Amino acid sequence: MWAVRNRYSSPVAIPMSPRRDAREFISDDERRTLIGTALTGSDADWTLTDRFAVLLVLLYGQTPLRIASLTRAHVTTQPGGGVQLRLGRDPIDLLPPVAALARQLLGQQALTQPLRDLPSLWLYPGHSAGRHLHPATLARRLRHLGAPARAAHNTTLLDLAQSAPSAVLADLLGMHLSTIESWGAASGARWAQYAGRDLPPQPHASRCEVSGLGGLRPKLVGPPS
Repeated sequence: MWAVRNRYSSPVAIPMSPRRDAREFISDDERRTLIGTALTGSDADWTLTDRFAVLLVLLYGQTPLRIASLTRAHVTTQPGGGVQLRLGRDPIDLLPPVAALARQLLGQQALTQPLRDLPSLWLYPGHSAGRHLHPATLARRLRHLGAPARAAHNTTLLDLAQSAPSAVLADLLGMHLSTIESWGAASGARWAQYAGRDLPPQPHASRCEVSGLGGLRPKLVGPPS
């Protein structure tokens, strides 16, 4: 500061207030229940798009803005039956039950509302021709389903930050490295010496495993060192 440099004032430390959105979470039990409902389709009121959106938030920490802006080109099917989802630089190999939902979603004839004879390129088409669903509309729907977007997003990132290096997560989830690092610090993760931090991108950089009955936690790990 100019005043400090010119000795008109002593150094002043101004503590940073924590962001309000970093204090909103859902419980582990709530998260597991919501994931289970999305996977099984046990609630008849949940549409296919509801189920996939909930999983994108609770497994991969995506926001309504990111989900609504996904196109059908972000999801690719593999010859062996697998499905990859590209959220960032490196694609994610979806777990079989999540991949099954993605294939169903791709199979839907997604039409725009005003031009019902024209298929939409968006996974979540909006009511206006050529536009995706408004993020606020999706956020309201998630809240109605019991998965408030901000709290669910925070809970997921806090969990994922403990399972993989920040650089890997940033590439896979399409998020800024500093964002992931802040969640890593909050979770107590220690990946500063990760040897793969400066490695070039490699295909199939992610793996996911089922852990626990009724719960599904993607374990995202980088390319082998």
